Amino acid sequence: MAGCLNALVRCADIVSLANLAQLVNAIAPIHTTPKGLLRHTIFHPFALYSRLMTGIAIAADVQVEEYEARVGSLNTKPMTVCAPYLDTSAAIDPTTGRVTCAVVNRAPDAAIEARVTVVGARGGGEVEAWTLTGDDVETANTFERPDAVHPARAVLDSTALDSYQFPARSLTLLRLPVS
Repeated sequence: MAGCLNALVRCADIVSLANLAQLVNAIAPIHTTPKGLLRHTIFHPFALYSRLMTGIAIAADVQVEEYEARVGSLNTKPMTVCAPYLDTSAAIDPTTGRVTCAVVNRAPDAAIEARVTVVGARGGGEVEAWTLTGDDVETANTFERPDAVHPARAVLDSTALDSYQFPARSLTLLRLPVS
């Protein structure tokens, strides 16, 4: 889900509206029963992006190891492409003077260390980090384990971005001051 949201942010200059057909129950991010409300794992990327990826989309460049992926659809012949293990997008909020970088680590079993640099950002200050991951790619929230996958928030010194560890199979949003 976060990879799709990153693609929408990267294409914000041409995508003016996107929506999700199923919002509650069935195949939705929120499921309700007489027992209560359950936030499925896909709920959290939507919540994080809607709250943190505000303002204006800006270019994000990533230089990391790549892997081969098979892509295609019902109407196209499948092909193999190279894709970076880290998928990124970024936005700057002029009202808060903060940049938010969204990073998906597609590697199922390996954390990836990377340096995070925002051109034009002032050094110093606190960085807020939200990380969403699970025990494995099949981990899901259930009524018995409603928080099996949920975002963890941390506040870091900006020097942590010199060598940041993105956990395996994770979504991380980093919010840092730029002005």
